[in-house]
Amino acid sequence: MLILPGERDAEYVVNADTNEKMFFEPLLKIGSLVRCRIIRAWPVYLELEITHIDGHATNVQYKAVYRPNFIEQDVNAVFLDGSYKYGSDFEGKVVSYGDNMGVVIGLV
Repeated sequence: MLILPGERDAEYVVNADTNEKMFFEPLLKIGSLVRCRIIRAWPVYLELEITHIDGHATNVQYKAVYRPNFIEQDVNAVFLDGSYKYGSDFEGKVVSYGDNMGVVIGLV
């Protein structure tokens, strides 16, 4: 098997004997535009599952979190669990990621 670079920093896995492209998997990196499905909405953050990276569907189940910057909380604050629902789509940009904290998403 060979791994070849693809468009927009994605990779193809190619069968070395037949030169047939086996599958295409986009790579997740900081700055990637992602489309996610909301797994759970909490008052101050969203748990997400990444479904598309830079416009390409991904088979890897990346878990992600979106936490907006709250400057101050007051009685009239709008919480995320009232605005977003389970299964809805959410689009954003990868802000950071790591082994212990997962993927952090920001708004585009």
